[in-house]
Amino acid sequence: MNKEMYGKEAELKVESHYDYVKVSLNGALVYGKTNEVKEQLADIAQPDKEYILDLSWLQSIDSVGFGVIINFAKKAGSKNIAVIVKDALIRELFSISKLHLLFPVEHTLEGAVKALQEKKQTKLQLEEY
Repeated sequence: MNKEMYGKEAELKVESHYDYVKVSLNGALVYGKTNEVKEQLADIAQPDKEYILDLSWLQSIDSVGFGVIINFAKKAGSKNIAVIVKDALIRELFSISKLHLLFPVEHTLEGAVKALQEKKQTKLQLEEY
């Protein structure tokens, strides 16, 4: 398999805001390109904070990438996470993998902030996934 076809390794940017932490990912969150991001997410995960995972610039994701997100959710608490996904294919993959049932998946930062503020209910708990 050509690793270059999936784009560059995912990069993580963390911005602390008053009531949430925005974690932006860009590049490819795929097999062979997730170790560093997984470690960085583990380092910042705290169950008493709320997080917005901004995947607006993510080029590709596979099951390993979804596993990284699940591991982060286990440490941070899935009720404390909202996700921004703009790409139609990545949104579809969230739906196929049923992750949209665990986290509010929004198109915009404003939508993600609102979902956290309203404690938007999801259809599944992490333990049920």
